Amino acid sequence: MANEIEQLMEMGFPRNRAEKALAKTNNRGVEPAMEWLFAHSEDADIDEAYTAPQGHVLGKAEDQAAATPDAENMDTSAAATGEEASAGQAASLKCDDCGKLLRTELDAQAHASRSGHSNFSETTEVIKPLTEEEKKVKAKEVQDRLALRRKEKEVEDRQDALKKEKARRNQGKQISDIKYQHEQNELKKMAEEKKTRKGRRAQSKRES
Repeated sequence: MANEIEQLMEMGFPRNRAEKALAKTNNRGVEPAMEWLFAHSEDADIDEAYTAPQGHVLGKAEDQAAATPDAENMDTSAAATGEEASAGQAASLKCDDCGKLLRTELDAQAHASRSGHSNFSETTEVIKPLTEEEKKVKAKEVQDRLALRRKEKEVEDRQDALKKEKARRNQGKQISDIKYQHEQNELKKMAEEKKTRKGRRAQSKRES
């Protein structure tokens, strides 16, 4: 598994995403993990810690944790050859709104969140694995998206820094204005008091 994580990292995926993708695909190898990452690269929780999903595996009545090795091998073999699954056994979910094939219920939920589509059905159609050339193209797309996201983040950080600096300067100006107004009020108060004392002395002289 360590080698698979390193391979995914060499393609530009962060370690936490690589680990999550391998866990999500039951550690079946780099290719299923890549396909999962391509399908989920824009998910809001893509960088959150992995939590084992609850529910059933397509085409099986038992929980995923209780799946037999033979059933897992049969599913992997079908995916590798691109053949349809055994009669009556669902191999994927299909979006009835756009026709996209999805491996799991989690993939369908993510697709629904991104696209707004809500109609899905089980199908025996198998999602064919990517060719080496397709994997290279997809890897390049992911790297480009990561680079673009980094640039966008840098712009966002600069804008945020400018906003904070502007707020700091405005706050400093407000404090300076308040301090200046307070000093003016004190000077005015002192002048009025001086004028009052002067008036009292003049009145006292007249009375004497």
